[in-house]
Amino acid sequence: MLTVEATNTRKAKLNLKKRELIFDEENKKPIKMFKLSVPNEEYQSWKDNNKDGYGAFTFKCAEKWAELMELEMGMALSILKKCWKYGNMLPDSLYDI
Repeated sequence: MLTVEATNTRKAKLNLKKRELIFDEENKKPIKMFKLSVPNEEYQSWKDNNKDGYGAFTFKCAEKWAELMELEMGMALSILKKCWKYGNMLPDSLYDI
């Protein structure tokens, strides 16, 4: 069982990691984290054809949702690898799946 100190330290590290994954401090730009199931060119073409208010907002929401889901699933994977009885059978990263 983790102590309160260890839990707080872990939470602080996860929050820092979460922030690092979402925003690149050096370049002052958000990082696109999500993994595409189609070629990047195909996705970009589809996105470029939806630049009106509704289409652009839909892509913005979808991209943000994917980034947040992958981040949260990555944290859950990390926890399960360390704490779950079968954690040693899990991949090291979501991108290894």
